[in-house]
Amino acid sequence: MRCVGIVNRIALVAAGVGLLAASVQAQSAYEPERGSKERTQILDAVRIPAVETFGAPVEFVVHDLTVFGDRAYALLVAQRPGGKEIDMASTPDARKYGYDPEREPSTYSLLERKRNQWTVAAFVVSATDVPFYGHPYCETWSEVLPKTWCNGN
Repeated sequence: MRCVGIVNRIALVAAGVGLLAASVQAQSAYEPERGSKERTQILDAVRIPAVETFGAPVEFVVHDLTVFGDRAYALLVAQRPGGKEIDMASTPDARKYGYDPEREPSTYSLLERKRNQWTVAAFVVSATDVPFYGHPYCETWSEVLPKTWCNGN
């Protein structure tokens, strides 16, 4: 009789593990809805390095925002409130490093959620090449990166 109880418990544990695995597999990448708390938290996290780069205030035009689990990827274009362009010659970065007329206010970010707070893991401005391509990014971030960046990796 005791053996049957152990077998039943093992079966229940195995079923629970199977359900957990199925729910993880069923999860897919998504874009948080406009106005959602999650989207606001992600954009606010990216705003910190964006303000350091472009100066305040900064708003974003979202070109790509993808979340999977506790990871996110964002391709954003920074602008001033009301859709005004950022004068790249007068930004903190231009004052610190010199003005580059080729530089644009586009930002690429990788983010992680820890303890319900989004933080920026990587931040690139005005990339001339794909900023998070192949190794080592695809091992960790492939679910949120554009598929063409991780094909074959």
